[in-house]
Amino acid sequence: PAKADFLVVTKSLKDVIALDEFNIPACAPMAETIIIDSYYKENLSKRFPLIFSLMDIGRLAVVISMNKMKRLYGWQPLFFDVRKGLPKDFTDFIVKFGRADTYLLIDNIKSTYL
Repeated sequence: PAKADFLVVTKSLKDVIALDEFNIPACAPMAETIIIDSYYKENLSKRFPLIFSLMDIGRLAVVISMNKMKRLYGWQPLFFDVRKGLPKDFTDFIVKFGRADTYLLIDNIKSTYL
């Protein structure tokens, strides 16, 4: 969208589509380990006052990318802790827990950050 309260930068087109089904604006770089450059960061920051990164933390390179985006841009990292039995990404969360629990998760995140 041209503007929204927040944006989620995620890891894949399938998660962008799944987030869109819940009316959550999202985008994905070409790969999880790609850091969005400052040109795109400026464009996104003008349109979305709050930006989250939501990646699969199963690989060290992805964790490094998320931390770098937080350090450079202030983007809040979100992730599913697979060590606690959660799925690795948003789409898998929907499959495992269903739409009702996914709405509860979204409401919880919104109440924490918005």
